[in-house]
This record gives sequence, structure tokens and C-alpha cells, in this order.
Amino acid sequence: MLLRLPWVSGMVKNKIRKGLGLDQTRIFLTGAAPTPDALKAFFLRLGLPIQEVYAMTENCGGCALMPKTGLKPGTVGKPLPNVDLRIAPETGEVLMRAPWNMTGYYKDPDKTAEVLQDGWLHTGDQGEIDEEGFLRLTGRVTDTFKSAKGKFIVPAPIEWGFAENPLIEQICVTGRTIPQPLALVVLSERGLQAPREWVQEQLRLTFQEVNATLAKFECIKSLVILQEPWTVDNGVLTPTLKIRREVLNQRFEDRFWTWYARKEEIIWESDAMASWP
Repeated sequence: MLLRLPWVSGMVKNKIRKGLGLDQTRIFLTGAAPTPDALKAFFLRLGLPIQEVYAMTENCGGCALMPKTGLKPGTVGKPLPNVDLRIAPETGEVLMRAPWNMTGYYKDPDKTAEVLQDGWLHTGDQGEIDEEGFLRLTGRVTDTFKSAKGKFIVPAPIEWGFAENPLIEQICVTGRTIPQPLALVVLSERGLQAPREWVQEQLRLTFQEVNATLAKFECIKSLVILQEPWTVDNGVLTPTLKIRREVLNQRFEDRFWTWYARKEEIIWESDAMASWP
């Protein structure tokens, strides 16, 4: 609220920037996992324009960058100079070409031939390039699955909608053996500490808001609240903290039809969860 008052917003912004140790910073970059647009909008209100960077080891960290002015939410910016981008029509995969692409994987010609084809690096990411040349990422080729209706589901954009809710710490949209997808959810610390009835109502509102933006075949049948958080130690996360979707499928696929058959929008894996306030 104070940021909206012209006579105090400058002082408040300065104080917050100094408190964060960012008052001397001139370039603000973010990469790796997607940064929620709501978080970037908050920093922009503080006078800290965060520029998205999209790249990978195979192209030496150089692919696309958000312009410092003219930020476009929902995208990862425009290609760097000397970078060519195109979208594979069959899969929606982002293909990239630049002079600094790798020449191949060490002693792995088969993997090299899979990733480098006709001079183009196959990134494994799916995306779209809009009329202004901005790249929008929509998911991973390997994450896309087919529902029992024969419809292809791209999980990432659906998950991003739910991730806006601070009660959700981890989420995975899945359900390749059932007609409509499910969303497996791990609650955040805030979600675990709040009254269960309130948490359920807040999740229900987010559930309805996200589903209203989706095609009918993409709509989530239910949110399933799991008890155990996903970690590297229990094998669900990689060392770089990416979700191993196949591990979750193997652990829970035999329950998908049971959960699908239930009428509730919010399902708790067990009613014997840790003590609720």
C-alpha cells in the first residue's frame, strides 16, 4: 500500500532495496527455474527490473535475454545477437542455432546425434515465438503426456497457475492413465501451519480459477494433497531440484483411478496428517 503513495514510495523503495542489499545493483538477472510473474512484478514496483535469461550448458549459457526496457511478462525475452530460434512444428520444441553451440557430448556420439541435428540444438523445451519475437516457454517435451481421452497434456503452464498460491510448495500435474489430469501437491510451511479448513477453501478457489483458464480436456479433476515432501533423499527431486515425474507416476499410478472416481475437488492423501491447528 505504501508503494502507491507518491510522497513516501521513494523512501520505502530505497529502504527495501538497501535492506535486500540491492541498492547498488544495476543488472538483475534470473534463470534456471521459472520465476513467477507476480514476484517479478513486485520487484519491478521497487525499481528492480528483473531480466529473464534462458539458456543451457549446451549453448554456453547464451540464448535469450529479456530486454531491460519493454519487459514482457510470461516470456523469457528475445534471442541474443547471432542466435536463431525456431519451433519444431510436430512437437513444439524450441530449436536453437548459434556459433557457440557445443560440438557434442564427450564420448557419447548417440546422445550428440539426438540433440544436434542439421546444426540445430534441440533444447528439450517447448515454446512459442510471438509476433514481437519474444520466446514463451510452455513446457518440456518429455513432460508432455497423453490422457486416457487421447489428448496431450502439457503440465508446466498448468502448474505455474497453481504455483501462484503461497500455500503450495510443490506441484506435479499427472494422470496419463485417466481421462482428466490430477495435480499432486505438497503444502508449503505456511500451508502446513494454517487451519485445515481455511487451507482447503483457499486451494479450492485457486483450483476453480486455474481450471477456468484451461481447455476442457486440460482441466484438473482434483488436487491431491500428499503427506511427504519431495526431496533429493527420497528420490523425487534431482540434485538440481527438478521433479522426477516418472518416480511420482510409479509411486502413485495405482491410485489414480481411485482418486479420479472421487467427487471432491481437494483430496487429502490421508486424514491422519500431522497435527493441524
